[in-house]
Amino acid sequence: MIELNSEILSELYLQNTHSGIHAGEFDQHHSVEKIANQIGSSLRQLHEIPEGSLSQDLVTQNWQALDKKAIEVLESEGFDSRTLAAPYNQYSAEELAKNLLSSTPEEFKPCLTHGNATVDNFWFKNDELVSISGLESLALRDPVWDVANLHLSIQQSLGAAVVFAFYDGYGIEPSVSKLDHSIFLINILQSKTGNTK
Repeated sequence: MIELNSEILSELYLQNTHSGIHAGEFDQHHSVEKIANQIGSSLRQLHEIPEGSLSQDLVTQNWQALDKKAIEVLESEGFDSRTLAAPYNQYSAEELAKNLLSSTPEEFKPCLTHGNATVDNFWFKNDELVSISGLESLALRDPVWDVANLHLSIQQSLGAAVVFAFYDGYGIEPSVSKLDHSIFLINILQSKTGNTK
């Protein structure tokens, strides 16, 4: 498995092609638990890279910045809350905005985050992680943002039963309130692109 550090991350950031297959293409012939575990482990390594060790200037996106983007989606013309995943689809846009703002986490511990952490951005050869793509959205955010994105992506692509292997690989139990808020945000933001889960 690839071991992430600032030098390797910088190389991956500049790399445009990736070999192997991404985790979203795996089937029952692969050890999806091992795949999910490696994704969790590599995400933890990414989150532990010191923010100043990269040459790229990174933006900071706190919870309020993410909430603002979600509110813009909720207030956009043509937004239909019925297109959201349950249980969010039973609320109006106004109710969703109120609930979103009332659940904003107070604690914000920024670190280096992927920003678009989905199984499609983790590349494997012979069931071993060899590369990570999609790093153009690197930013300083709360790490739970990446954890929530991968939680949903693994659940959808590899199966709900292997999400535990991802958390085992990550090795840190995220705040439940931050995880819930992130999943809430993701559902709203993905509705803008029609990519709800």
